[in-house]
Formats: sequence, structure tokens, C-alpha cells
Amino acid sequence: MLALLSCSANALVENDFEPPPPWVEGTYVFPPPPESEAFEPFYVSAVTNNDFFLDRRSISIGEDGITRYTLVVRSSRGAQTASFEGIRCETAEWRMYATAARNGTWVPVRSSKWRRIEESGLNRSRAALAKEYLCDTGVQLQSVSEILDKLRSSMSGY
Repeated sequence: MLALLSCSANALVENDFEPPPPWVEGTYVFPPPPESEAFEPFYVSAVTNNDFFLDRRSISIGEDGITRYTLVVRSSRGAQTASFEGIRCETAEWRMYATAARNGTWVPVRSSKWRRIEESGLNRSRAALAKEYLCDTGVQLQSVSEILDKLRSSMSGY
């Protein structure tokens, strides 16, 4: 009899549980065009010849769990690209929203979708951002000043 009561009590507890609502991405606004005086360099890897920067004016910490930023990559020959992106620390994913045109306007990416962050190749900069600067073991940092401190300290030895 006691075993039957125990089972029915467990069933009641389980039925009262409601799963969290599905995650929904919040709205965002494109930041101002990147300007070099606002660039914060950050370390990515010893095997790259490129320089990497975040535009400090563009960093935003969303209530939806996404940290958005402008990423600027400068090649060793001086060519520069900029993209407006987001990282979702909880799922280790990134998304590119737009790229910067030469005239400073943002051009939305046509097939913008969430992608897994990978350690290799062209995505190494996103892995560095997620692991070293924007997230703490899968949890979004909640302070832009803390992110800026991490970016600045990454370059202090170079």
C-alpha cells in the first residue's frame, strides 16, 4: 500500500512540472558603422596573421542571452572586413546578422542562421570570443566593462 501511495505522489509531482517556454531571440538594432578609434584588439591564435578587433561601442548584452558585437578583421596586407554578429553562450552558437559595406552601411546577411562555434579555421575568432571574452563556462557575462577588461588584458602581453 505504501509503495502505491509513493508512486501516485511521484506522478503528481511530475505532472505539475511545466517545461520552460521555448527560447525566442530578441530584437536588435544595427550599431553605428565601425570606427578604428573604438576598436579593442583581442588575441585569437598564434597561427593567424590577421588582427581581430571588437568595436567597443557595439557590444550589447541581450536579455535573450545573446551578446552582440561588431567584429573587425584586418589582414596582414591591410584589407579589413566588419560584421555584426551575436554569440549565444548557453548553446555555444554564433550568428552573423550583417556585413559592413564600404560606405559604412550594414548589409543584412540573407541566410543568417545560428551555427555551432568551432575551434578551427575562420571560426577560431568566435571560439576565442566565446571562451575567453564573452562567456564564462557557457554563461553570458553581464557587464560590458568586464568584457572590455578581458579584451584589454588579452593584449597586455603583446
